Amino acid sequence: MVSKKRKGEMSSVDAYRKQQKKKELDRMKKQRRERNEKAAKHVNPEVLKNKLEDLRHREAEGKLDRTQLEHIKRMDDQYKSILRAQKVLLERGEKLGGKAQQSAFEEYTVHGLDAIRAPEDI
Repeated sequence: MVSKKRKGEMSSVDAYRKQQKKKELDRMKKQRRERNEKAAKHVNPEVLKNKLEDLRHREAEGKLDRTQLEHIKRMDDQYKSILRAQKVLLERGEKLGGKAQQSAFEEYTVHGLDAIRAPEDI
């Protein structure tokens, strides 16, 4: 005769799978954080700030469409997160960028940070 499971009861196999999934998620979260910190070391926030100011200036002139306005929001969030990450790295005593800052920023633009161009840039 098969016994019924009580509410909230989990088999040992399911419990093990749940534990393994939690470990995997934690490991991936740690890798993501390390990758973002490594990237933040090499990004020059001044270049990003200048591009953001340029987009805001064009926004004031009314030359941006909806996707470019959304791009401004994403870029602003990224700028703030880079500043926070660099502040944390400096508090830890780690060095930032150097010569590689500009090339790392250009690498970011290839991967979608600056994917939306203004019509005059095309």
